[in-house]
Amino acid sequence: MTFKKLHDTRGINGISDAFSIHSSAEIHDGNKITTVFSDNGFTCVREKFTVEGKYQSFDQVYTRKDTLTNISNEDIHVNSYKYRFAFPGDEYEVYTEYNNWCDEAKGAWCDINTSVEAFSKSPRTNDSHIPMLAIYNKQTKRGVVFHLYTNCAWKMSVRKQSPNNQCIFTVVEISPFDEALDLCVKKGENFTFPTAVFYEFTDKTSLDSHKLHKYLNKVHPRKKLPVIYNTWLAFFDQINFDKIASQIPLASQIGCDYFTLDAGWFGNGERWSDCVGDWQENLTGGYFGKMREISDMVHEHGMKFGLWLEPERAVAKAEIVKQHPEYFFDNNGYSCFLDFSRDDAREYITNKTVELVEKYNIDYFKFDFNDSITYDKKHRAFFDYHAGLEKYISDIRAKYPDIYIEGCASGGFVTNINNMRLYDSVWLTDNQSIYETVRIFKDSIKHVTPSFMEKWGAFLSAGGFPEYGNPNPVTRHFSTNDATWANIVNFNEGYLDGFFAGSPIGITTDLTAITSELREKLKQVIAKFKEDEPFWRNASARVIADTNKVLAIQYETEDVVKVVVYTGHPMTQTEMTVYPILEGKYRLFGKEYDGGGVTIEMPMARYTYIFTFEREE
Repeated sequence: MTFKKLHDTRGINGISDAFSIHSSAEIHDGNKITTVFSDNGFTCVREKFTVEGKYQSFDQVYTRKDTLTNISNEDIHVNSYKYRFAFPGDEYEVYTEYNNWCDEAKGAWCDINTSVEAFSKSPRTNDSHIPMLAIYNKQTKRGVVFHLYTNCAWKMSVRKQSPNNQCIFTVVEISPFDEALDLCVKKGENFTFPTAVFYEFTDKTSLDSHKLHKYLNKVHPRKKLPVIYNTWLAFFDQINFDKIASQIPLASQIGCDYFTLDAGWFGNGERWSDCVGDWQENLTGGYFGKMREISDMVHEHGMKFGLWLEPERAVAKAEIVKQHPEYFFDNNGYSCFLDFSRDDAREYITNKTVELVEKYNIDYFKFDFNDSITYDKKHRAFFDYHAGLEKYISDIRAKYPDIYIEGCASGGFVTNINNMRLYDSVWLTDNQSIYETVRIFKDSIKHVTPSFMEKWGAFLSAGGFPEYGNPNPVTRHFSTNDATWANIVNFNEGYLDGFFAGSPIGITTDLTAITSELREKLKQVIAKFKEDEPFWRNASARVIADTNKVLAIQYETEDVVKVVVYTGHPMTQTEMTVYPILEGKYRLFGKEYDGGGVTIEMPMARYTYIFTFEREE
């Protein structure tokens, strides 16, 4: 695939050219083309502006970034600017992913009958939809998948269009969300639009996600993947000093690197959700002013200390909103949103964050964002907001280069490639079901690297269960099966090996409420993860089997391939064979692999198996 083949140059309205624009200077929608293509992109000179599109190739992945320059003597107001890609014919399918709380990255294929859109109007850039879209040519059995660095509200669409009632084109367009858009480009200035990423694929199951991961691992390498303890699903906001103090030595014993206090540490004795924005330690509730003592205990036990913070939001009754209402916008009666485009507002939250770091010796932040707004009163698709947020985070990192910053927004509303530039990893979902997390994880592999997404374990043990054929009652282990412990599901210890493979490990469990045997199992899994951490951090991944009975994810670096197999329930077959995708000669179990697949005899239900292949020299 070459990028030039993705653009029609015949001057057909609504189909041709690499872009369309609606502005005060001109409306250009594909006719009267003046675009000149080169090996590295294109240039287009119009009467009042120029457009330069820069394409870069990273192995099999392309990026595209367009810059509009105002060459007129007056300001230009841009109401719509779309990257355009045109595909001849109409026998295509489209893949998009819906994103909802506790049910993230729900993808599906459908035929393109008229048009399909994916978009987010919100600063939470995965709000409703994931910023990716794939189209698949049913004739050639090939497709192209598009991603977007979402430093704005955004939209991606695909439609059928027939210019002359005979020939049909399938047109993909990618743009800032253009409802009420009014981007002012002053005379002599320029504006750069978000970077698009695209590549060709042949496999509809994985979308050849390993290609995307190789690119992302190169341009956005991860820090060392941590093991994190977080208090949230252990206690929610029912916290006190003694509860938390009991967890610290146990978290250290199983191998946690960070120990993080979640929401509930701030305010004035009220419910935490009614105090967001009052970033002062609660002296009449929570830890009763002993948070620095907790931090010191964490460090004494060889771990680093983390804290939950929601810098992008405050409730309407927060003191900072009363003192400086100009720092915030869109008071919806409950939430107010910090206006990161304002220097004074950004300086306020930066100073407050630094104050917390210094006071509590913080090594780790969990940045959350638990509300949404769907319009920008400045009519700039939140470009200025995102630029300010990025500066805030970069300023914190400049002052504290070793700090670890986790991104969260009611779970998985920030899990996209743009946020790989901002956060070290993300809280993938609030749904900490041991099984549903794996579903969300394997579908999210299609748009970010596995090493960017944390998987969290929320467990309890309980005894006294009868077991058929056993005269003695047994103990079983349970995971929450949602975000709140309203539903639970039991699991086998053998599921943990594969569950925690491939990504940062999170433990959000009352460690005194599980058996010593399960703690020992977690310790073993964590020790093995740390042994293999360089591999997991640098691996690309793809799904190679995905049915009700089996899920297989292949992780690969240059010399090693690991295949993680998850079995379903019920398991009703005597054997199961999985075929890795390998190029060259590999060894398995110390012997040359013969290419005949890996067979699991009498596979257990809801169990995981890991196979390691090493390249022969």
